[in-house]
Parts: sequence; C-alpha cells; structure tokens
Amino acid sequence: NPFLIVVVAGVVLVNGATGILKVGLLRFFKIGIFKTVRYPLHDHVRQNRGWSNTQVLVRFILLQAVVTPTLLILLFKVR
Repeated sequence: NPFLIVVVAGVVLVNGATGILKVGLLRFFKIGIFKTVRYPLHDHVRQNRGWSNTQVLVRFILLQAVVTPTLLILLFKVR
C-alpha cells in the first residue's frame, strides 16, 4: 500500500517536502510562503530556535513516535 509509506515516514517526508513546496510555489506561481522558515525543517529549529542536534533528533523521534501509530490507526480504521 503506497499510503503506508506516507504514514510510516511522515516526519521525514514533511521535513523534505516543505522545502520542495516552498521552492515550487515560488518558482512557478510566484507565491512566497514560509519566508521566515529555513529548510529543511531540522535546520530551522537548530538555527532559529537554538536547539542542539540532540534536541532536534529526540524531538523528531518523539514526534514520529506519536504520529505513526495515530496515522496507522486512522489508515486501518478507514479501510
């Protein structure tokens, strides 16, 4: 199931896809969104929020640990 990849790798995909979305919208539609946000997101939180590498890693892991089971439950409930 291709949607399972989105569920399992959600945080990683958001981390990379937001930068692609920002560049794509700016280049093709001249829409400038997220002007104050650096990409990838882990660079933004490291530089602008002052998090250390360990804090970024642990917080992204915790976010992934919360998001994945929630999305898996939703995926299998909808099926």
